[in-house]
Amino acid sequence: MVRLVACRGPDLPLGVGIAVPRGDHLDPVPAGSTVVLFTGGLIELSRESIDTGLERLVALAEEHADLPLRSFVRAVTDCHPSDRHDGLAVLVARTPTGPA
Repeated sequence: MVRLVACRGPDLPLGVGIAVPRGDHLDPVPAGSTVVLFTGGLIELSRESIDTGLERLVALAEEHADLPLRSFVRAVTDCHPSDRHDGLAVLVARTPTGPA
């Protein structure tokens, strides 16, 4: 199952205005979860809505969730129908499944 968690409200993009106060956000992540952070280039296309792009990403994430991380990233980026108008960055991490 894929759970989509959006930002808690408007804030500065990462890396912008490092001296300006930013909001703190906390979202517990269950064990064994795959966390995907990405730029708009992964979901935004000029010919469709952002919601459609998010739905496509969720479907890809569900389809490839069991792959090793490197293969997972390759799958979601290779299946992206980019129009090459926006940069693309993806950061993926998987939480441990049990006590270390």
